[in-house]
Amino acid sequence: VQRNLQLAKKAACAAGGAPAELSGRLAHLAELAPGKSAAGQTIDFCDDVTSGLMMGYCASLGSAQGDVKREQALAAVAAGFTPPQRAAFARLQHSAARFVEARGGNEVDVSGTARGAQIAEEEDTQKDAFLAALRAFESGKLPRFSAAQEAAIDRELNTVYQQLRRMPAPQYTTIRMADIQATQRIWLVYRDAWVEFGKLRYPAVPAHAWRAYFTQQRTAMLKALTEELG
Repeated sequence: VQRNLQLAKKAACAAGGAPAELSGRLAHLAELAPGKSAAGQTIDFCDDVTSGLMMGYCASLGSAQGDVKREQALAAVAAGFTPPQRAAFARLQHSAARFVEARGGNEVDVSGTARGAQIAEEEDTQKDAFLAALRAFESGKLPRFSAAQEAAIDRELNTVYQQLRRMPAPQYTTIRMADIQATQRIWLVYRDAWVEFGKLRYPAVPAHAWRAYFTQQRTAMLKALTEELG
């Protein structure tokens, strides 16, 4: 819409919120010179949030906007798939969505007021990683692991996983081993969906290479959890 500073100030006051948010937002609007180019002077309600609650709201809004762009990018890539590849890709996307939700809901500490923002940030990280991996594979940067390497990577994952299981229940976080276990089961389905899709789209890549690639990524997540919960 056409920029209207007076109306924006009225809207800021009507919206209310934390005192620091309101004063910061009004100060921000006062700095925007009327009549000048709008370049670099856009008005965004989320620019001045200070409370954890509003950070979560704005993060969710940003995530939804990012989803639109990601979906457009994925659709552009999938346009070149054969019908069997598109069917496998749809199953992969479903598994990816379940893992993203589990990762954000189960493996992020939600004890603080900014929990909504932290969950949205982690989910966006996983969604971006999915798109980045697909683009890399489409450009020819495919996983190259031997069967022996896959076995070693799998052993490392099991070692880290068992380390997590032996850790005492944490007192200052909402993350629990039962939630990590639930996420791990969902991740296994997600990893296998990549194997299924990869077999159709990139037939030169053996199944063990796909498992090694995604197991390595999951191990890094579990290692980070051991540091966070330790």
